[in-house]
Amino acid sequence: MINQNRLRDEFIKLVSLDSLSKQEGRLAAYVQNKLKSLGFTVTTDNAGKHINGECGNIIGSSGFSVLGINMGNQKSRGSD
Repeated sequence: MINQNRLRDEFIKLVSLDSLSKQEGRLAAYVQNKLKSLGFTVTTDNAGKHINGECGNIIGSSGFSVLGINMGNQKSRGSD
């Protein structure tokens, strides 16, 4: 069952972090740390360098699945 209070608190935390386009470094660091705390192996690419941004895409894998988070305004692989 989903803990609605925890979900709400996490959402509020995420939207409270300033993350203007190409300035998502603080949000990216938070997401990376969160994924690591959940047991994911986290890597990033260098997509941010190509658009003069602070960070690239975040790729988290757990051994069972891969979670890709596109921190820019470009489409990630497999997205429409």
